[in-house]
Amino acid sequence: VLPPHHKTVMNALVDLAHEVLQNAASNRMTPMALATVFSPGVFGSYSQDPLTFMANSQAESAFLAKLFG
Repeated sequence: VLPPHHKTVMNALVDLAHEVLQNAASNRMTPMALATVFSPGVFGSYSQDPLTFMANSQAESAFLAKLFG
């Protein structure tokens, strides 16, 4: 369960993603493309190891893509 402020921000982000996806035919943004753009700001996870960073980024993007799609 998210704290109230975090939940408000997440709901706003999901609403924005849905609005962008309604115009996917013209803006060519998919749920995964949006997730790739937003996941670093949402999760802010960093690793010194490039392989760990890539694995985390892919998992975070996949999670957001499910929320957006």
